[in-house]
Amino acid sequence: NILIVLLDDVGYGDFGFNGHPFIKTPHLDRLAARAMRLDRLYAGSPICSPSRAALLTGRYADAVGMYELQTPALSRMQIKPDGSSLGNVLSRAGYATVSLGKWHVSPNLAIPAFGFGDRLSGALASVQARKLLRWIDEHRNASAAPFFAYWAPHECHEPVAPKAPPEFRALYPEGAPDGATPGA
Repeated sequence: NILIVLLDDVGYGDFGFNGHPFIKTPHLDRLAARAMRLDRLYAGSPICSPSRAALLTGRYADAVGMYELQTPALSRMQIKPDGSSLGNVLSRAGYATVSLGKWHVSPNLAIPAFGFGDRLSGALASVQARKLLRWIDEHRNASAAPFFAYWAPHECHEPVAPKAPPEFRALYPEGAPDGATPGA
């Protein structure tokens, strides 16, 4: 099984499992302890849409026409579904595939053309996480085939403390060490 969690604007040291002195990531820490981690990688671009395009196609982003932020409904820039995306390759190899979170490399209606059989939605990462876990459980119970899940939550781009669920806000009762609001 393959799970890719693509977090924009997050650095290597921004997790508990990589030794961050303040940020608490207990769920990711547990996942990192049990999973194979690929932590010697470089982003295909410093901008989210081209970086996502490079990951999904295995090519340089500018080679597939993605050279800046792709804003849904405003940008005509998009990668073309030529059948060689990671979702297509894994789907043809028998994987069940699901995508959720940010897409921003083509119109959302084109997602099936990139090999993703399912598309889950939800405004907050916590909602998306519950839906993804339910999808994994349902898939595991219904099929022996492996799965590929691609999840790109949006919250990394913006302050999330005001809308974070209470159980996450409770991790920071004193706020950030420098007085800043966590996630702001």
